This record gives sequence, C-alpha cells and structure tokens, in this order.
Amino acid sequence: MAELGVLRGEHRVELVEGEIVEMSPIGSRHAACVTACNDAFHACAINAVIWVQCSIEFPSHTQLQPDVALLRPRADRYAAGLPRPDDVLLVVEAADSSLVYDRDTKARLYVQAGIEEYWLVDLARSTLWMHRRPAGTLHRGDRDAIRRNRKPGGVPLPARSRSPACCRDKLNSGIKILHGGYPVR
Repeated sequence: MAELGVLRGEHRVELVEGEIVEMSPIGSRHAACVTACNDAFHACAINAVIWVQCSIEFPSHTQLQPDVALLRPRADRYAAGLPRPDDVLLVVEAADSSLVYDRDTKARLYVQAGIEEYWLVDLARSTLWMHRRPAGTLHRGDRDAIRRNRKPGGVPLPARSRSPACCRDKLNSGIKILHGGYPVR
C-alpha cells in the first residue's frame, strides 16, 4: 500500500485479516526494550536472522510487524521475499499501550500460524511472558511469567525453549536497564 501511495512512511500500520490496523506510537520504554532484545540476541552470535520491526507475511491477508523476531538463516536475508511463519523461530513483542492487542489479537494470530514461541514484554508490569506452543495446543497452556524483583539472576529459559540459552544473561542485563536496575527473574 505504501508503494501505491495509499500510506506514507509515517503511518505505522499492520494488515490484520484484511483490515488496516493502526499501531501504537513507539515510546522511549518500548524503544529501549526492543534495543535490549536486539543487543542480547546479537551478543549471543546466534545462527538466526534478527528481524527488528519488519513485516512477516501470514495467511489470511495478514502482515504483522513484531518488535523482534528470530528467523531461520537464509543466504539472502529475506531480500527475495518477506519471511513466513515457517521461517520464524521466536517472536518478541514489547507492550506498553498495546498490551491488549499484543496479548489477544497478535497472540491468536501467532498461534494460528504455528509460531512455536512468543515472548510478550509487559512494560507496565515489568513482566516477561514466555509462551511456547507444545504440539497441537495453544500458547495459553504453556507459559511462564517472569517478573522483576524476585530473585537476582538471569532470565530462566525452559529446557523446551527453542530460544538460545546464551541470551538469558544478556537479555537480563538489558532488562535491568529498563526496569530501574532490578534483574528479571
């Protein structure tokens, strides 16, 4: 739609089941969280493409822009076409004013598309929700809430997590900055 001149670069929108949905503006806490996640994944030197606030093409006339996604490596880094759900290893959404949309609408779309793992950072509650999709079930049945001010230490990644284990300490150090110096646990 941008190519046709319907939308300009300053429009932050997603295509959700054929409907154009305006996205919330990016605030400083949101931007800092996305930067912390990006830094953590880069520091781990993982074998994945780190896709930051770029579109992923879903079925049903849907194109979402997760805050951060880890994608299967591809030589062209997705220059030949947008990634699809089968390419996605992990999706991370940072939610400040967009919590209900990210938790309900986007989570449902990720489940329907077969995304295996979805992290939702609730900035207002300083909580990281880690949703994993066991075969044939919804995310709701298998999630961990990790809140700040519990015990010091890194973000615990469950054994079943497909996310790189080395990111736990790196991500924790990034989130400490976001949440006033308190580790997430």
